[in-house]
This record gives sequence, C-alpha cells and structure tokens, in this order.
Amino acid sequence: MLSGKVKIKIPGEKRGKSLWVGEHAQIHPSATIEGHVLVGQDAVVGRGVTLAGDVTVGTDCWIRPNATIKRSILLPGSSVGDGAYLEDCIVGHGYDVRAGETIRGGALIRRSH
Repeated sequence: MLSGKVKIKIPGEKRGKSLWVGEHAQIHPSATIEGHVLVGQDAVVGRGVTLAGDVTVGTDCWIRPNATIKRSILLPGSSVGDGAYLEDCIVGHGYDVRAGETIRGGALIRRSH
C-alpha cells in the first residue's frame, strides 16, 4: 500500500513523496524518515528516532527517543521504549517494547491473563 502497488486512499496528509501523517500526530524535527512511512493519528515520534523502509505507526502509538524501527508495523496504542531496535516486526495493539530491547522478526502481542 505505502509503495503505491495497491491503489487505496492512505489516511493522513501526504508530506513529500513517501510520508503520510495523521491528524494531531507529532514527529520530532530530529527524527530520520527513510522509505514509505505512515504515522497515524495522535501518534508521537520522539527525538532522534529512525524510521526506515516501509513502516506503519498506528494511531496513538508512542515511539520514545533514539528508537530505530525498520520495515515494521506498529498497531494502534503500542509503544517503543528509548533506544529500542525493531526490524521486520509487527507490534500488537497496546504492546510496550521495553527501552533498549532489540527484536528482529516477530509478532509481539500482549498475553491475556
């Protein structure tokens, strides 16, 4: 969808060739964005964050400073801690990736109690 192979209206305002930003989303000016990226409504992308490859940041997600996210999808309400590194991941609804954690390839979901 983000690379234009599927014709569908992507929510949010298009900025440049490959960035879409939802209403009230905040992206720190020091964040690095490379590739096709969607930042959902009310999401926050912190200082020094890197988003690379095709990345989708869902509604109400919070990416804390200096995290790196490559080719991943963050579902609504999830968060990524300071300095965490994600590559080829799907982060489930409301899942919190801990600060400094490194995860390559995986679906991250909260376990129900």
